[in-house]
Amino acid sequence: MVKETNVSLNRIKSSKVKLRQLDPIVVEELARSIDKKGLLQPITLRETDDGYEIVFGEHRVAAFRLLGLQTIPAYVKYLDAYEALEEKIVENIHRNLFVDPVVEGQAYMALVPSKHKDISSLAASIGKSPQYVLDRMRIAQKLDPQLRPYIGNGLTISNILAICKDKPAEQITKARAIIDRRDIVKQILEKPASEVPRRQIVQIHEICTCPKCGAKHSKKQDAKSGTHA
Repeated sequence: MVKETNVSLNRIKSSKVKLRQLDPIVVEELARSIDKKGLLQPITLRETDDGYEIVFGEHRVAAFRLLGLQTIPAYVKYLDAYEALEEKIVENIHRNLFVDPVVEGQAYMALVPSKHKDISSLAASIGKSPQYVLDRMRIAQKLDPQLRPYIGNGLTISNILAICKDKPAEQITKARAIIDRRDIVKQILEKPASEVPRRQIVQIHEICTCPKCGAKHSKKQDAKSGTHA
């Protein structure tokens, strides 16, 4: 059952599960848009004993607060904590938004077996493969916490999964090596192609960290664009 209504911002609290961090720049941009055009889509809340909890719409709520508004249009769903968690995951995945894989993996561990009997059932429910779910759970369980700030900021998900195969003491060393290789390639690619010596072009071929794959391999890469030929 879903109810559409206006809800006082004072009665709304954030979810304890943060799949994405609140981005102040996004909040400011949303606030400007809402101020000019209004809210295009209501947020989604679930009712709790002491008010409402955000299922989708953390940035929209923050934008309304920034504008000094008192109420916000919302869809209120009657969900338990596990149902709300799963809906939050599906919404972010289907919108192709960056999700913290550590928090995502922790969420999957909470949903199995609390809501789903096994990983295959959960994977089918969110539209992902069992391997996808297992990979996120592995990251949540094994990644050194010091590396979390580098996810999506120097280290790809593929990098992280490879790092998680190592012992904690070796993870930092491997992560530094991956980031150092990426920095070398970036410095080379910032130069005009005519100024890149043949020796450095070969180095790019050997250590590819292009946005498409972020992995080391031997495929050729275009020195100008940083993508595979």
